[in-house]
Amino acid sequence: MKNIIFRLLLVYFSLFQIDFVEARQSNIVSTNEMYQIVSELQSDHKHEEAIRILLKLVDNKLWIKDEENARKTHNKLGYSYYMLHQYEKSSFHYQRATELAKKLQNTEKLIDSFTSLGMALRRGGMYTKSVEVNQEALELAIFLKDTVSICNILNTLGILYQDIEDWSKAINNHHRALVLSETTSDTLMSSFLHTNLAISYRSILMIDSSLIHNKLSLSLKESMGQEELEKVKIYNNIGLDYLELDSLELALSFLERSNQIYHMIEDKKGLVSNYNNLAKLALKESEPTKALTFLNKAELLLNDFSMPIILQDLIKTKIEALEALGEFGKALEAQKHLLSIKEDIFQKEKIGIQKLETAYLLREKELESQSFAQEAELAKLKARKNTQIVLVLLLALVFAVFIIFLVSKLNKRLKLSNEIIQAQKLDLKHFTYNTLMRIQGLLRLTSNSVSDQLIRESLYQAEAAVVSAASLQKFTYSIENIDHVMLGNYLSELMDHLNSTFRITNTKKVRFKVEIINDFTLPVFMVLNIGLITAEIVTNSLKYAFEDSMDNPEITLTLFGTVGNLNLKIKDNGKGLDKDWRQNGVGHGLITKLARHIKAELTSYTDNGTTFILYLKLKNGFSI
Repeated sequence: MKNIIFRLLLVYFSLFQIDFVEARQSNIVSTNEMYQIVSELQSDHKHEEAIRILLKLVDNKLWIKDEENARKTHNKLGYSYYMLHQYEKSSFHYQRATELAKKLQNTEKLIDSFTSLGMALRRGGMYTKSVEVNQEALELAIFLKDTVSICNILNTLGILYQDIEDWSKAINNHHRALVLSETTSDTLMSSFLHTNLAISYRSILMIDSSLIHNKLSLSLKESMGQEELEKVKIYNNIGLDYLELDSLELALSFLERSNQIYHMIEDKKGLVSNYNNLAKLALKESEPTKALTFLNKAELLLNDFSMPIILQDLIKTKIEALEALGEFGKALEAQKHLLSIKEDIFQKEKIGIQKLETAYLLREKELESQSFAQEAELAKLKARKNTQIVLVLLLALVFAVFIIFLVSKLNKRLKLSNEIIQAQKLDLKHFTYNTLMRIQGLLRLTSNSVSDQLIRESLYQAEAAVVSAASLQKFTYSIENIDHVMLGNYLSELMDHLNSTFRITNTKKVRFKVEIINDFTLPVFMVLNIGLITAEIVTNSLKYAFEDSMDNPEITLTLFGTVGNLNLKIKDNGKGLDKDWRQNGVGHGLITKLARHIKAELTSYTDNGTTFILYLKLKNGFSI
């Protein structure tokens, strides 16, 4: 510590008393030592002091004539100005660092400079320019095949498109980044990307998709063993999704959990957002007085900091609560307050736009100067060439550009339409899956409350069928051609789903074993029927095959065969099949009908447990 203080004193002495070159010659402090001190100051968040030293380094000709030194210095200046929220100055120095990285032909440093410049431009409101810079960085990262950088830049581009509310491009970039993060097993980045996708889907009112991605993000955070404070925002977001879907009990559960954590970590901004969501929930439950209580707590917290966007939402919720209570005078006052806040935000945005317009005017003047220079050059060329040939070439060029423009515009429209259709298909799949899982939950609740054994068995059969259908729905999320579904992969996921679903109600710890010796591609209707047969057989084994005293209960599924011949064997090591079930059981009749429906042969026998074998003769080119 004493050494650092001593060196800082030497730096300040060199700043105000003598020239850098003289300081270096007299060994008071070298430029390399000064640069090292800058790094220490930035680590301690002392950016103003760091800037003073860096500006002196810029003035030191002996130091700055080395292009690598110059690049590092401007890069650090860009960082310190960024941390001080002086984004215009930050952009200037990051731009200089970028130009120097180009001269040095250092592609990795150039990517870093581009991404840093893009962040500064974004913070300064120059979204279009920021997108251009990040696109250049992306091209370089793709050239280097730097998967990590490509993933990070795609995520940044997605956030930029969120800023300008271009949700289709935001979703596209975040989906591309998600595929890469899963390829590199970057669980943390995958979690962030699921959260960003949820934000975009909620913004276009695709709430089911938002809920799916928020749940996936939470699952990844839990797999990493993150603490509750790292998951609190996800809890709050999931609560908001359930609120939008009118699942009020689930919404309350997640919102209350996030409220407890926000209180524990004393996150006032998080509490403001959470109280607003709880107020909206109270209004949906027709409790406007309770909603006002939450809103008053949020307003007290807002006295400590400024959140104009959140404040607008709070006041809108408050107006709704006051109107519900019949307090129209107070509602009118709140409405006036809301208008004054909107006016204040408008004025600030107007000033920001004026600054941007000034910057664009300067850029326009620069482009005009370049245009005049180009025109002068063209005049010289025209004097040396035949006028008619130039005219013909220009007309041909204009025509070609026009054709390219029309084709490009048509392609963009087709691409946008396709993206919208794909997004709607995905949202419909998410909605169907969520609905099936809710039905499964209702069947479970109903079966637990019914005492009649026959009715309970029927409910178990219905639940197994719903689980099979839900598993297939989830499995086909990423499959475009439903006429070619991999049966083995689906059955593996189905067995996992059945295991997790019935583990809660089954006291016996049954081991599930899946052996895919040969896999087959089948159309979805055949896969669904085979899944229903499998679910019924496995469910029946879980209910009846194993005595409580039995050791190592096990259910094994084996898929094998040859081209044109499919064999599926499901075996348990339980007490054996009851003859009455074969003759009179509802489940046996069901699987027999399902097998007959797909023209398959179903046989069973008892030998150290029960074994079912499904044989299917394949036609129409279904392959292994």
